[in-house]
Amino acid sequence: MAQNVVYSGGSSHLAESNSLTEKIELARTLPGTILETAEIPIEGLSVKDGIPLINGLPVSNLSEGEKLDLCIDVAIQNPSGLQIILIDGTTHCAKGIMAVSQNIGYRKSLQP
Repeated sequence: MAQNVVYSGGSSHLAESNSLTEKIELARTLPGTILETAEIPIEGLSVKDGIPLINGLPVSNLSEGEKLDLCIDVAIQNPSGLQIILIDGTTHCAKGIMAVSQNIGYRKSLQP
């Protein structure tokens, strides 16, 4: 037998739902807003509609080597950090990725 349940304080649930929806929307848009106003010295980096682009392309369109290059560029932006970059999962990367990463490391004056 189906029962109709009426909650008292339904308007408070609606207010809470609206508040949570606003927070979710903020969480979705805030990273793009931060990127648009941040000054990150990464060559070719731009932001359009909250989407980071490298040389006009979304990061997802970059090759494995280009993504690795970007990750290293971002990681070395904090010279007071730990100064260690862990590249995990290289067995799943394209053939020759280790040679590419070593080349990137040498170009950026990093120790392998």
